[in-house]
Amino acid sequence: MNKYSIELVMSEFGLARQNAGGGQLSQADRLNPTLDSFLKIFPSAAVTLFTDQDFEVGGTVRTIKVSPPFNCDEVRYGWRAHDYYQAVGMLESSADIVIAMDSDMLIVSDSFRALIELADIFGLAVPINPRLLQKIDGGIGMDSTYDAASDRTMGLGLTYNLTPIAFSTSHKSARILLERYIEKLKQHPGRGAVHLVNASYDIGYQPCVLPPQWCVCSPRDIDGKHIWREAIALHVGHKDVLPRWTSEMRKEKFRKLIYKAWRRQ
Repeated sequence: MNKYSIELVMSEFGLARQNAGGGQLSQADRLNPTLDSFLKIFPSAAVTLFTDQDFEVGGTVRTIKVSPPFNCDEVRYGWRAHDYYQAVGMLESSADIVIAMDSDMLIVSDSFRALIELADIFGLAVPINPRLLQKIDGGIGMDSTYDAASDRTMGLGLTYNLTPIAFSTSHKSARILLERYIEKLKQHPGRGAVHLVNASYDIGYQPCVLPPQWCVCSPRDIDGKHIWREAIALHVGHKDVLPRWTSEMRKEKFRKLIYKAWRRQ
């Protein structure tokens, strides 16, 4: 990993921390659990925060105060600004590999470091959305601009989660995709995942789609023992994710103890 320079890009907008998953997270420490768990994996990484607030962040976090090109009186202002500036931050980064993450992510496996190589190979890497199909996420997701009538794929392509996103800054096609994505976010403010899929269709380039273990979300959308046992990063803003993962890991530990005892017989 020492051959790459690495940067983490985060964004926080609005007076109070918000998430759509119902999890209760600290208002005083708005960058965690993401920041601390990321720096455990990449202790020398640069960190940049985009915000419209006067943040006091310790350590080496570089804070950039911005004025987003969105109506701050609209309910979805914070989410729109968040998606937009994560993409801006990736494009402006001088690092070899830049990773954008929401603040409600908990990295639970050292295997997270493989994301660097995936970004280097493919240019851009994003997790699969547990709703899987564009027509489902575009149809029921908040703030969606999805237009089923104009979608010649009938919404049957994969859709993405937007945390973590890993970008190799030297990859031309990935850069063009992010630039097109930003254009769409500005022209028609709305759900980032829908715009990223549509930008991908526009230019004919798809990022590496990561398995659900990279962004473990509510089991109401997607479930399975291997998702929990092999989890890499948990989206703990969803209130049922951390308790379920903790329970599954206890079961797995007990299962291994039983198996080890059986082997000794």
